[in-house]
Amino acid sequence: MRKRLVTVGAFVLASVLSAADLTGKWTGTFSEHESEGKGALLILQQSGNELTGTAGPDQEKQFPIQNGKVDG
Repeated sequence: MRKRLVTVGAFVLASVLSAADLTGKWTGTFSEHESEGKGALLILQQSGNELTGTAGPDQEKQFPIQNGKVDG
């Protein structure tokens, strides 16, 4: 699950890197193969090019984002 979340997070971040500031709560869904979509919640804080926060399937289950960088 955690590996999938990192993949989702990377995709979301890649999609919005042109934004001036990524700070905030980001929500979405993802699906594996043909299974039902699952929720994803990223809570991000950007300071310059440093990105911190958490990512997980919901508010109660979050994993820290470490060594996050915004480039581009």
